[in-house]
Amino acid sequence: MTQADGLWERLRTRFDVVAMRPRLADGVRLRSIGDDAELVELSTKRVVPLSAEDAQLVRAFDGERSIADLIVAGIGTGTLRIEPVIRLVDRLLRAELLAEYSTDLYRQIAAHLERTPEPEAPQRVAAEDATSWEAASQEHADRAAFLRGVSLLASLDNATIGALAEAAHAETWPAAHEILREGARSERFYVVRTGDVAVSRIETDGVKHRVARLGPGEWFGEAGLLDDSLRTATVTAGTARPVQLVSFDRDVFQRFISPYVTNYRGRELVSRRRARLDEIPLFQALAPEDLDRLAKALREERIEAGTIVFRQGEVADSFYVVIDGSVGVIKDGAPIAKLTAGEFFGETALLFTEGRTATVAATEMTTLWTLDRASFTTFIRDALLHRRDMMPTVMGRLGSNEPL
Repeated sequence: MTQADGLWERLRTRFDVVAMRPRLADGVRLRSIGDDAELVELSTKRVVPLSAEDAQLVRAFDGERSIADLIVAGIGTGTLRIEPVIRLVDRLLRAELLAEYSTDLYRQIAAHLERTPEPEAPQRVAAEDATSWEAASQEHADRAAFLRGVSLLASLDNATIGALAEAAHAETWPAAHEILREGARSERFYVVRTGDVAVSRIETDGVKHRVARLGPGEWFGEAGLLDDSLRTATVTAGTARPVQLVSFDRDVFQRFISPYVTNYRGRELVSRRRARLDEIPLFQALAPEDLDRLAKALREERIEAGTIVFRQGEVADSFYVVIDGSVGVIKDGAPIAKLTAGEFFGETALLFTEGRTATVAATEMTTLWTLDRASFTTFIRDALLHRRDMMPTVMGRLGSNEPL
């Protein structure tokens, strides 16, 4: 009996369940938020978070494909089993996010899950056995111990840490020596083992500015490797003493490290944004869980002085918050306001009109956070309209002499 034959033999006893063709209810949308995903009920704004795997399945809940179709489609990858699909359907049925099904089918799913055991412990033991690694030398053991303490690599299993310890190259650079130069080709990824390094970058004024100092356990060199670009900064060993580094070539970085860099940078970015949101009066009425989701939904733009954000009369599609720098507001050709860090704009057209009521341009190098129309509706609209302290600003901007 083949794998497929065995699968269908098991399915015959559950055919009524796997014949279901799940479909999202009207008014329910799947939305990506950074690396995560969620289902949103548009009428109530209720949100159900999803794992990446569940989100992939939900995309196939189109009312055309049955659960059996989804199971068979996943046989080739070896990752999709019967229970994960049925459990997801059950979860969304209970949350009333799927199109209606008969009570009989609902009861069949519940009965099926009641008699379905959790995955057996031996499967987990086998996975743990696969992570075993023994150091071939004391040097490798010491290097592996250091790598385990690097926050970026904290979630890697023992076997992967061992592979990295064996692939790593130990480097020592004299104090004040240039390690990487801005504009050079990206070839290696580095982790500081002892000492420190200074990171500097040539800014728009043509002058090199120090932007960071990195110590033990911190890393650099990932940016150019992630997008195959030139080095974006110069890195120099600290002036007090030599610096010891652990480095990895491009292939090792891409194979073992790059996914964790991307995820780590995403988590750090969301954490920094979340802390900043707490400081901005506009967002202080939002619930903590909404602030967490908002931090993932925000997009950051850095624009130079003179850049037009939008023009008077254009169709509105985004909401903006000034994070640093400033923007000028021009209505009918006359400047009427200047907005600085913590202030917002773009809400008037999203709330009350179709077109922009003013032109906005950066007056200096400026960082903006932006939300598209859907995210603005989800996170900001109701909170803004119910804020007594904000409403004078919002309503004032509808007047002929106020911005946006």
